[in-house]
Amino acid sequence: MITLLLACAMVQADVTLRAAIQTRVEAIGNGETISVGDTALALRILLPAFYAQRNYAPAWVNPESVDQLLGAIESVEHDGLNPADYHLDIIRQYREHLRTAPVFDPVQTAEFDLLLTDSLVRLGYHLSFGKVDPEALDSNWNMVRYIDNLEELLLLGNAIDSGHVAQLVEKLRPQSARYELLRAALSKYRTYQLLGGWQPVPAGKTLKAGMTGERVLALRARLIATGDLATQDMYLPTFDDAVTEGVKRFQQRHGLNADGRAGRRTLHEMNIPVEARVDQIRANLERARWVLHDLPDTYIMVDIAGFNARFYRDDKLVWESRAQVGR
Repeated sequence: MITLLLACAMVQADVTLRAAIQTRVEAIGNGETISVGDTALALRILLPAFYAQRNYAPAWVNPESVDQLLGAIESVEHDGLNPADYHLDIIRQYREHLRTAPVFDPVQTAEFDLLLTDSLVRLGYHLSFGKVDPEALDSNWNMVRYIDNLEELLLLGNAIDSGHVAQLVEKLRPQSARYELLRAALSKYRTYQLLGGWQPVPAGKTLKAGMTGERVLALRARLIATGDLATQDMYLPTFDDAVTEGVKRFQQRHGLNADGRAGRRTLHEMNIPVEARVDQIRANLERARWVLHDLPDTYIMVDIAGFNARFYRDDKLVWESRAQVGR
């Protein structure tokens, strides 16, 4: 008798939960704004289609999938994205509340499920297509990618059910060595930022081998900050061979003529604050998400700002050259 009552209670709870999900999903499909706390659910097409396919059953019954989604959201800083855009705080709050609630709450459970799905799809979309619409920035953009197969996106339910959310998110990132290099660069420059960045080298004549003085000391400190010069060379006020090689390393990394002399252009690049460098890398990660998906095995990449062209085969650099940009 007790077993039968428990079974009936579970069935009733499932029916109530599905009804709560259906009510909110249909409202979204009808153009209404549905919010969870202060967070509005934005997926007006995908959420209704996703839950209708499941007959409005909850998707996030596997706790491992919830943990993996939270881990994925927390890690998107490495992609230059903001975890707050994917409901991180409110997901944590809802999970803790539902975990400690004395009784089952179908309404809040439904809201939590919808919130998690909205978060995953939003994150997946931004990793796959970019957060910003490139056509809004340049009407000449000709590499627009669209969601053209709703069934393909609805397969995310399989990843949620099977506890493979982390693998799904990883596959949605551009599968390119160039993208991983940008992620590594972002991590490195954020470390520089945490360490205080660097002070600018005072303006003046071109710094070159044999010169001495306070500007040379400032140049040494700047090179040390980004690992272009050994730390033990900090207090030598002479522009020696070590400084020359350090300047060359910096110039090579920034697409400059590696002559080992710190002239106007080199000093300009050195004096860009670390915060601006972090923003540049984040912007380039976003651009990479526009173009680095589904590249052919062989392609040419032209860096207009860097005045160079590179030829890749099997996503490996096999040839590069300086390039002329302009008329």
